[in-house]
Amino acid sequence: AIEAEKQLWASINFKGPLDEKVEESYCKARAGYENAVFVDNEASEFYDDQLWLLHYRLIEAYRCRIKACCQSTSGSGLANPQNPRILQENCAGILTGFQCFLAKSTKFYEEMISKLREYYGIPGECSIDSCVFSDGLESKVVQKFQLLCHRCFIYLGDLGRYKELYSSPEIPSFNLSISTRHYLNAAS
Repeated sequence: AIEAEKQLWASINFKGPLDEKVEESYCKARAGYENAVFVDNEASEFYDDQLWLLHYRLIEAYRCRIKACCQSTSGSGLANPQNPRILQENCAGILTGFQCFLAKSTKFYEEMISKLREYYGIPGECSIDSCVFSDGLESKVVQKFQLLCHRCFIYLGDLGRYKELYSSPEIPSFNLSISTRHYLNAAS
């Protein structure tokens, strides 16, 4: 995972977040950290942090590119000899790539909650916030499950917020109800 992440940042710095090698390295790093969450139960929180940092750093790389495009197209400070139409298409491509990344990341964390439920043996009918220890589940197991799910819900809230903020740059109204729902799930 660490080696794939190094390759990821080298590719982003050299080619940008839309390069094919970025997707390949990202998938390898993500799979490595995800696997570590389930293999190393004692360090699962550490690997969960690394997994989110992987996503967050890529989010920041996209946001920096989008900001640079906005500055280039508005003519504020950056001299750009490119054709404005081509520049606008490049910016739209970066924004579309970012929206796609956010959608994939959201799906990943939704599936992660299901995988955690299965891994920790939490019954499907047991809600995350009300798992009872009398169901034969160890309190330590339930607490670890709840902690990791709590984090996933926070991540889902953050992803939903970014998704909304970058969904339609020309319309400044935001519907943060999905993010709020995830944050409330994390709080419970």
